[in-house]
Amino acid sequence: MAMKIGGIDVLYKRALPLSDPAANFEGLKPSMQVLPKGFRKTPANREFSSPTIWERDVTVPMRDGIILRADIFRPAGTIAKVPCILVWSPYGKSSQGRLSMAVVQGNAGIPESELSGFQSFEAPDPAEWVPHGYAIANLTWSGWHGVGEGQDGYDTIEFLGTREWCDGKVAMMGNSWLATAQWFIAAERPPHLTCMLPLEGLSDVYRETLCRGGVPYKPFWGFLMTTFFSDEEQEDVISMIEKYPLMNEYWEDKRGKAHLIEVPTYVLASMSTMLHTEGSTRCYEEIPHDKKCKLPPGKIVRLDIPIWVAAIEFDAGEKLVVKISGHEMRLAEFEPLRGRFLTGNKERQVVHFGGEFDSHVEIPLVPIS
Repeated sequence: MAMKIGGIDVLYKRALPLSDPAANFEGLKPSMQVLPKGFRKTPANREFSSPTIWERDVTVPMRDGIILRADIFRPAGTIAKVPCILVWSPYGKSSQGRLSMAVVQGNAGIPESELSGFQSFEAPDPAEWVPHGYAIANLTWSGWHGVGEGQDGYDTIEFLGTREWCDGKVAMMGNSWLATAQWFIAAERPPHLTCMLPLEGLSDVYRETLCRGGVPYKPFWGFLMTTFFSDEEQEDVISMIEKYPLMNEYWEDKRGKAHLIEVPTYVLASMSTMLHTEGSTRCYEEIPHDKKCKLPPGKIVRLDIPIWVAAIEFDAGEKLVVKISGHEMRLAEFEPLRGRFLTGNKERQVVHFGGEFDSHVEIPLVPIS
């Protein structure tokens, strides 16, 4: 599977096989069935509140001859055409794959009874959206991140937008990678793309995550590569950063071209982990627009504050302790990453504070009455 980006040879490695139990792969089972109102995948799952057509493993042809597969959920018992929401994921579709809400402690606060069991990771749930008159298309990618992924997304949107059940309007929605891919797909300007909802997504692999500040930082991407399964080879991003640590055509291919996006976009940005903060903010600014829907001053809205170091509620009388260490002290959210963030410190270092060395901690506190 030799490939070049510009003059750069892309390095590959054997992917984890689909037969690996962690892949949670159910095999290809092309079929169509109607999930009746009240259907539950398991007794623990959420029920469907309206009858839903489930088209499984639909073939979606790409311009280069590759075939992608999609699970499509849409309203049953109606002849009305409906808009489609594309869920573009590298992790597997419809709850297949290694990742699920369970990867986050406490299931991210979402009980299993609120999920249908057909949702892709970090994606909208068909049981929530189909009753509102939408189709959900859960699709797995072709294994490449960059401009080529955008072209595949273009072909997919045009395929979905011309189905007999679709009204010609296709949107995209998703978080993390499912948002990142949207910058690349929308930049290709598929005619049937109507709007997009990137709910946190980095936009530049090199500058924003893998080599932030010019320093290679590989543990997270090493973990990500254990979530991709295929019986073919996969792009070896870790070997690429080791061989090509400086910016080149290969890394530029992985920078979203937000300035080419033309559709209305609902951008969500996180200020906690920093993984997607820069990309979400950059693309929010660079997408050509004549209107920003900002909250007007004084408007009161609901605010959800997660338990992160950037958003903690302190009770009166609590004390803070500043701890300085030569190693990463955070408990990684994903268990496979714990103990993997190694420091680049090589020598003994001294931190001076107090006395002639001005030292203070700035903590923005908002009183809650």
